Amino acid sequence: KKRNNFRHKLKYMGFYMLQKSVFVLPYSCEEELGYICQDLRINDYVDMIIADSVGFKEAEIKKYFKI
Repeated sequence: KKRNNFRHKLKYMGFYMLQKSVFVLPYSCEEELGYICQDLRINDYVDMIIADSVGFKEAEIKKYFKI
C-alpha cells in the first residue's frame, strides 16, 4: 500500500517512470522527497541518485519534459 501511495505521489509531482521502480525528474527535489519518505515511513527503502545522464533513454525523457 505504501509503495503504491509513494508511486502515486511521484507521478503527481511530475516524475517520469523509467522502470516500475525507477522514476526520474530533471529538477532538484531532495527536500520534497525527504518529507514524503518520512511521512510514509519508507526512508530505509528509497534511494535517490543524482545523475548527469540516464543513458539510452535520455532523448525520450527530454521529450517527455519538453527540455
